[in-house]
Amino acid sequence: MALENLYWPFSSAAQSISAFVALLLAGFALVHSTMDAEQQKDQTLDDIHLQLKRQYYKQLRVIAILTAIAVLSSLAMVYLNPYIFPGKSLLMIATSLIDGAAIVTGIFFVIIIIDPDKYRKTAERIIQKDEQELGIRGTNKVSDSDFFRKFIDLESEIRDFFETHKLQQRVRDFVTPFSFRDMVTSLYHNEIIDQELLDNLFQINKYRNLVFHGHIKKVDQEMIDKLDNVSGKIKVFLKRYRR
Repeated sequence: MALENLYWPFSSAAQSISAFVALLLAGFALVHSTMDAEQQKDQTLDDIHLQLKRQYYKQLRVIAILTAIAVLSSLAMVYLNPYIFPGKSLLMIATSLIDGAAIVTGIFFVIIIIDPDKYRKTAERIIQKDEQELGIRGTNKVSDSDFFRKFIDLESEIRDFFETHKLQQRVRDFVTPFSFRDMVTSLYHNEIIDQELLDNLFQINKYRNLVFHGHIKKVDQEMIDKLDNVSGKIKVFLKRYRR
């Protein structure tokens, strides 16, 4: 009976972990497809979804490796159970710990992907990383209302320019809708703005998307100053085109 009792937990562990991870992957595939569908409807989610997918991939890679080790170790214990050899007890303990780690890691992953605050947390991480790369100190935080107001003014001016010069036909095969990113890309392709201004507009747009979807109430004053600078430059470029 003791031998059969040892056979049962390790053989069951291999089957249970495999079934659990298969169910986990099926659930993640559904989450992934839902994210893609949302992204097609709303391009402002691109940066957050890309970061989340990279994070999920790293975690799934760890889970896959742990699962493979756990299943192989459990099957090895089933095979070695009839034999008596030094260190067998330690091997059993190690296999049990690996099995437990695979299950706990999988449960932890489920908790992460269903976290209702995942957009906010991801947006905060991306903003912090971008501010470090841009050399922004992040010491002067202000309300987001001023930033959004100025961004809306900038977007409205670009959109009015498009409507006046009928440039929307060059963005897509249909007139509407077209995003901020579409418009500034078209401005660059039509040689109305240069590469430097295009990069700055992309950067401002990315920051706006992160603040909006991350429900972040405080933005850095330096980003507002950067938005003012970019708005001034875009006005100069658009006036040149009108002439």
